[in-house]
Amino acid sequence: MDVVDQVARDAAMKAIAMIESHEKTCEARANESITWRKLFAGKIDTCFVGVHSELKTISDTIKALYGRVWVTMVGLIGVLLTTIGFLIAHHGL
Repeated sequence: MDVVDQVARDAAMKAIAMIESHEKTCEARANESITWRKLFAGKIDTCFVGVHSELKTISDTIKALYGRVWVTMVGLIGVLLTTIGFLIAHHGL
C-alpha cells in the first residue's frame, strides 16, 4: 500500500505544481496586459483621433466632388435635352 500511496502523492504534487505554474503564467500575462494597456491607451486614442480626422477629410472631399459631378451631370442632361428639343422642333422626327 505504501507504494500506491507514494504514487498517488507524487501525482497529486505534480498536479498541484502544474496548477501553480499555470496560475503564475496567467498572472504574469495579466500584469503584462495591464502594463501594455496603460502604456498605449493614450497613444491608441490619439491614433483613432488622427484616423477619424483623415476619414472626415476624405469624406468631405468625396461629398464636394459628388456635388460638382451632380451639378455637371444635370447641366449635361439639360444641354442634351435642349439639343434634342431643338432638333425635333426644327427638323421634326
